[in-house]
Amino acid sequence: MKTIVRLPKEPQILSLIRKWVASLGPVITLVIERDSWKFYITALCALYCIITSMPNYLNFSEEALKRSPYHELLLENYQALDQQSKVPFQPQHVETSSHSSKLAFRFIPALLLHYVPVTDLLPKMLSLYLINNLFGLLFFISLLSLVFKFSNDKLFATLVACNFSILYTGKSFFHDTYLWNDGIAFTFILFSLLSRNAMVVLVCLLAAYFTDERALFSGLLAFAFHKIVTTDSKKPDTLLTTSDLPFILSFIVYFTIRFLLGHFLGLKTPSGNHSGVLPFLRLMDDRFIWTNVLGFLLAYKLGWFFILAPIWWLRNNRLFLAIYCSGIVGIIAASFSVGDLSRSLAYGFVALLIGVYLLYKKSTDKPHWQRNPTLFMLFMLNFLVPTISVVGTTIKFLPPVNKLFAIVVEKGGFIATF
Repeated sequence: MKTIVRLPKEPQILSLIRKWVASLGPVITLVIERDSWKFYITALCALYCIITSMPNYLNFSEEALKRSPYHELLLENYQALDQQSKVPFQPQHVETSSHSSKLAFRFIPALLLHYVPVTDLLPKMLSLYLINNLFGLLFFISLLSLVFKFSNDKLFATLVACNFSILYTGKSFFHDTYLWNDGIAFTFILFSLLSRNAMVVLVCLLAAYFTDERALFSGLLAFAFHKIVTTDSKKPDTLLTTSDLPFILSFIVYFTIRFLLGHFLGLKTPSGNHSGVLPFLRLMDDRFIWTNVLGFLLAYKLGWFFILAPIWWLRNNRLFLAIYCSGIVGIIAASFSVGDLSRSLAYGFVALLIGVYLLYKKSTDKPHWQRNPTLFMLFMLNFLVPTISVVGTTIKFLPPVNKLFAIVVEKGGFIATF
C-alpha cells in the first residue's frame, strides 16, 4: 500500500507573488549572476534613492541658498561644520537650541572634512555631501555582503537591499543636503557587523558613536546581532565570550573619551527645554500628535513586523532578548526626545537586519516559496507607501505625493513640504 505524502499547501497570495518573482527571473538573473553583481545592485539602489528623494543641490549654490526659506538654518550648520573641521575639539559658542550646539562630540564628519583640499564654504560642504554619497555606496555594498554572507542567496540579499532603498535609512545618504551626516554612522555600524577582527569592530563602533550619539543604541543592536549570529546553538547558555569584548569595550572607551574631552577641553552637549533635547519631548506637545504617528509608522513601514517579530522568536533566550529590547526601547525613547523623529528612528536599522536574519534561519527548512516571496511582498507593499522625513511638526515626503494627499495632510494640523 502506497503512502501519500501531502506537501503543505501554498497560500494563494504567495503563489501569485512567486509567479511575479518568476516572471522577473530573466531580468534579475541577468544582474545577480554577474561577478560584480553587488556593484550593479548598489548602483541601482543609489540611483533609485537619488531620484525619489530629490536632493536639493541648490543648497550648495550661493545665489540659490540666499533665496532658500531655510537659508539661516543651512548657513548656520554649514559654518559650524566648517569651523569644527578647522578646530575639531574647540567648544563653539552658538545658540543652545540650534543643531550646531549638538556637534561637540560628533567630530568624525569634521575630521573627514578637515582633509578635503577646499577652502570656500559651499564647495567644502558639497564635498562633505559627496562623502555622504560615497558612504551610501559603501553601505549598500556592505549590506549585500552581510546578507549574502549568512544566506548564500543573491536574490535574498538583493531584496533586502531594495527594501532598504525605499526606507529613510537608505535615502538619508543622498537626500541629506543639510549635512546631518547620519549615513556615516549607519555605515560604520554596518562595518562592525561585517568584520570579525576585534580591533576593526571597536574602531568602527567608536567612529559611529562619535558621528552621532544615537548610534550607541545601534551599538546595542549590533551586539545583539553579533550574539545571535555567532553563538553556537549547541551552547546556548554561554553568556559572554571573548568575541563580545569589542562591543562592551566600545561603550566604556566612548564614555571615557567623552568625559576626558568634556573635563579638559570644555566640550559639552546642551540639554533641557530650550535645547530641543528633553525626555519624551514629542509626547508633551499636542502639535506633534499626527507627526508622531506618521513618523513612527512610516520609519520602517511594514518592516516593523521584522523588528517586532524577534521579540517572540528570541523569547527563549533572555540575554539576547534583553540586549535586543534595550536597543529598540533606547532608540524609540531617544527619537521621541528630540525634534528629528525620522533620523533618530533610522538608527534602529540593525533591528531590521536581525529580523531578516531570523526569518532566513526560520525558513531554511521550510518550502522554498516562504522566503524570497515574503521579502518581495514586503518590498512591493513598502514601495506603495510614501517615505517621509519628520522634523518637528514638518513632514517632507520622499518623493512628493499628489496635491490631494497634501491637502489632507495639512488639514491634519501640520505642515507638508514638497
